[in-house]
Amino acid sequence: MKKIILRLTLTMCLLLATLPLVSLAEDPGSLGNLLNQAGEGAGYNTDPELARTGVAMVAGSVARVFISLLGVIFMAYIIYGGFLWMTAAGNEERVSKARKIIRDGVIGIVVILSAAGIYVLVLKAFSISGFEGL
Repeated sequence: MKKIILRLTLTMCLLLATLPLVSLAEDPGSLGNLLNQAGEGAGYNTDPELARTGVAMVAGSVARVFISLLGVIFMAYIIYGGFLWMTAAGNEERVSKARKIIRDGVIGIVVILSAAGIYVLVLKAFSISGFEGL
């Protein structure tokens, strides 16, 4: 029973995670155009060149570097856990510690990949150009 509930929960989470992609499937640039029209109507400058040189560009660069750095850290954490497991020599305490480290590292990688996916989704949804390094 618990496995069924877990599978249903995971399936629902996956469906909810892909819902924004389905809703923007017709025209992915429509949300960005709608926001630009609203901004122009409110009297704000919506020049795309301004977005490439301002605070948004710096924040985007910092976010990319931060996500990349965390990915490298968690990969090193997984490798460290694998090293501990390989050198445990049958010691059950060290094997369980290595398993915990590997599990935590995999969870960290999943979180980082999810964050990177959300970051790219937001960039695509708002049609922000100038971020070719993704």
